[in-house]
Amino acid sequence: MRNEWQTSLLIGDHLYGFDNVGGAGPITNLNCVDIKNGELTWQVRRFGKGNAIVADGKIWMTTIKGEVVVGTVSPKEYKELGRQTSLGQTRQAPTLSNGYLFVRDNADVVCFDVRGR
Repeated sequence: MRNEWQTSLLIGDHLYGFDNVGGAGPITNLNCVDIKNGELTWQVRRFGKGNAIVADGKIWMTTIKGEVVVGTVSPKEYKELGRQTSLGQTRQAPTLSNGYLFVRDNADVVCFDVRGR
């Protein structure tokens, strides 16, 4: 996994993370890799650069385009649960506290109530 901004996330026996193809290249895939054998278990090609956290069985991500993306955390497949452009360009990871997701760009902080979702 060729991480550029953020270290991959280890959940169980799998790494979830952003794989940058080429030195600071324009292509970044979202990957899941089995750490026992190093095999790629799934890939979302051209997902885009981003940062992520994992909580409540979900992966919460922000992309350089200002999107907030939520997906499932499963070594079997990636299922996107939602995507919304909510801010300007960002390189910041989201923060989750007491059911509130905080994301920021260079000008604003946005808060989402994600309790029970």
